Amino acid sequence: MRRTTIYHPVSFYAEPEAVGFAAPSINNRDVFDYRNLVFSGGIDNVTRNFDAINLAFEQSFLDDNLGIEIAYDKQHYDYKQDFLFSGQAQAPSTTGPYDVYVSINEYTQNGQVNPNLGRAYTRLRTPAKRLADSDRETFRATAFGEIDLTDNDGWMKHLGKHRITGLFNDYTLETNSSQRWMGWASDTFNIADALQADPIAHFRRPVSLITYVSDDLRGLSSIDDVRLSQISIPAPQDGDTYTAAYADTSSAGADRRINTGQVIVKEYLREEDIGKTDIDATAFAWQSYFLDDHIVGLYGIRTDDV
Repeated sequence: MRRTTIYHPVSFYAEPEAVGFAAPSINNRDVFDYRNLVFSGGIDNVTRNFDAINLAFEQSFLDDNLGIEIAYDKQHYDYKQDFLFSGQAQAPSTTGPYDVYVSINEYTQNGQVNPNLGRAYTRLRTPAKRLADSDRETFRATAFGEIDLTDNDGWMKHLGKHRITGLFNDYTLETNSSQRWMGWASDTFNIADALQADPIAHFRRPVSLITYVSDDLRGLSSIDDVRLSQISIPAPQDGDTYTAAYADTSSAGADRRINTGQVIVKEYLREEDIGKTDIDATAFAWQSYFLDDHIVGLYGIRTDDV
């Protein structure tokens, strides 16, 4: 039996001790035409939807000295982010979201010759879906009245001019946000024991995939001779099955040989937040003008019930 060691090349720039260093990037458009192509191939996507309804009714009386307004507003917003190559990990990792590596393993885990030796690839860990939606609803009723006594004869004209306004406002906000991750499960072997990872949210069980983005690069003399292609793979879906190599290292007496088995992609709810805000507000204002508007008085009060 051939013993194999899996090597994964990483850049020192990605390590936490490399303070002050900027990670190298590909600037040669012959290597990859980043101005006209998206490296992800469109497999990452974000969708946003917004719907709104606004209604208002106004009516005045008595030469605009008395009036009412009734308004209604409803808004719905939903957001979905599906980032397969998010680069997110549950444990310290040098994997960035589109880092490019080169396969240097001569053999695979089962001892066979690595058919992808020398090819560039990128890898993912913990593909995540983020969902959020919010609903806002507001009902507002406003009434106002104005009385002007300054046009009267006699002592009543000294009572001045007055404006009175009343308000009722009912505001409701409901929010829901969640994150859905993907992890490995299996019906053919005990994956929790093999990986020493239970439950499915354990940091050793997120879906991890590799996709190759070049031909064999061995023999090239310069990075400028490399040619990278877009990522071209279907996004894993809940229920997809793959053949994986594994070794059971759960105990000293476990079978530590390389075996193969079927693993299943399971999408699970990682976290969810639900919120609701309800505010009922009432307000009253009384503004008065005396002595040809030289004296102005204002009284107002507002109460909020949250």
